[in-house]
Amino acid sequence: WVFRRKWAATIVVSSFTFITPVSSSMVAPATLQIAGEFGVTNTAIIAMMTSVFVLGFGKPSRLSDTHFESDSH
Repeated sequence: WVFRRKWAATIVVSSFTFITPVSSSMVAPATLQIAGEFGVTNTAIIAMMTSVFVLGFGKPSRLSDTHFESDSH
């Protein structure tokens, strides 16, 4: 790999790694506001909102990894 391409890949991967915790940290304090906007009053659902949001980051990549692994065998 060319030196610039290595750094470009490093920056892209680092950005994705940084964005996940930052975005969940931004959503967590706003959970009650988001619940109010969508009319959610159940406390269990409100508590799950951030968890589902964070799970959404990991689940698609795991599904695509499994898909690509099964194609290579």
